[in-house]
Amino acid sequence: MSSQTFGPLYREHLLLNAVFEDPEDGNPPRPATYPGSMPLSFVREGAFLVDLTGATYALLHGGPATQLAGAAFCGRTLGVGECAFEPSLTGDASVNAIPLCLRTGDSEYVLLDPTDRGETLLAWLGFLANLEQDGCAPYAGTEVESAQGMLVPLLLCGAKARDVLADYVKSPSDLPRPGRVAQIKLDSILCVVAAAPLPHAGVDAFLVFVSPAQATILWRSFLSFQEVSPAGSVILDQLVRQGLPWGEDASSLGRVEPSQGTLSGWGLLRPGSDFIGARALSGQR
Repeated sequence: MSSQTFGPLYREHLLLNAVFEDPEDGNPPRPATYPGSMPLSFVREGAFLVDLTGATYALLHGGPATQLAGAAFCGRTLGVGECAFEPSLTGDASVNAIPLCLRTGDSEYVLLDPTDRGETLLAWLGFLANLEQDGCAPYAGTEVESAQGMLVPLLLCGAKARDVLADYVKSPSDLPRPGRVAQIKLDSILCVVAAAPLPHAGVDAFLVFVSPAQATILWRSFLSFQEVSPAGSVILDQLVRQGLPWGEDASSLGRVEPSQGTLSGWGLLRPGSDFIGARALSGQR
């Protein structure tokens, strides 16, 4: 098998004696646990480093991508350089998934979802992108494609995450604020860094996207900090379930139908009715 099949950091995980999940749908195998890794409570005093290779990771781009994103997601409208968790609803207001969405260009979005709902999301977006009714294809020219094999997504999450990243830049102010995305150099390595908005979690979470050629260097550099512990999918699942108000729902494959008030309370619903599922959500028929 090729190195891409395993992911650029596969050998690093082997060196750490990782126990791997069984890969699904041709995705690279993901580390589940590491011997001697820290428990979930460590997030309050240090930082976890997670290789998100193998999670649902995709690009939505081209043509009317902004219009498709506006219809497919009911969260706030993102400007270029912003990120947010964005629920995707079906017509009956049930949830497809709640991925982290980064708007990285005028017509480009990066979608990242470590839960099992990710594949459902991609299928739904692909359906919308190719939708045609009465000879009209509103989103023609928009593409949804896997970003596996492009930049490597790393998660640095915990009380010390910002302090660790601050060691790589001239000023801590160079790091993005929660809800923002920036292209910055960590030492000499150019990365895309997104600060995930986690108002209820009490810790920082940074997504660091690095080229495959430099992923090993950055991975080893992060782990050189005593404050940083490697974490696999078991800890990641616990972080999602306990750190996000919607984490349990997003991690379940069962039918999820939050009310309008619940979505608003989670900060995941914008005003108006310009998205799929809005009519059902408001109780109109």
